[in-house]
Amino acid sequence: MAEKIIALSIDKLFEGNHNHPGIAEFIEGFSRTIHSGDGGLSSASTAFKVDAAFPLRMLVGIPKKLLSREQKILTEAYCSYHFNLPLRDQPDLWQTRHSWKPVNPKRVEAPLNQCEMDTEWMLSLGISRAVWEKSVLITPGAFSNKSSSSSIIRHLLSLSVFGFSDPYQFFTSHKH
Repeated sequence: MAEKIIALSIDKLFEGNHNHPGIAEFIEGFSRTIHSGDGGLSSASTAFKVDAAFPLRMLVGIPKKLLSREQKILTEAYCSYHFNLPLRDQPDLWQTRHSWKPVNPKRVEAPLNQCEMDTEWMLSLGISRAVWEKSVLITPGAFSNKSSSSSIIRHLLSLSVFGFSDPYQFFTSHKH
């Protein structure tokens, strides 16, 4: 039986637009909220098992059993702040399936041996390079377009395992 997934609803928060320009701002703002200001995570974030990739996980989706009550409250409180919503329980902000499916507008399909990661587009999504490397497991070589076919396959798998339901969007022809 498949695990039940929970994610913030792109339909409710961003009018169903998976490329809404406010998504990057949301991720960046949420990330600033969970950091202590000195570059590290706040002690509360650490205690509640909230890491630098947490805002991204809330949009992409995680197994429902892994979302604690404290993490849900933190997420809803940040949504209350960011979207100027009443500070209260917000059950309608959630959905029980993977949510965010960003679409790369510059993607050009190509055979694997002619592809590269579109790291410029990836970084435009509001997710820091450190999160891509440490949490999604994208190697530093991808950011210098030094990817072999085998590393592209590993990155595709890493994106999928992290929760991106269309990881192919992150790859484009290196000949475009």
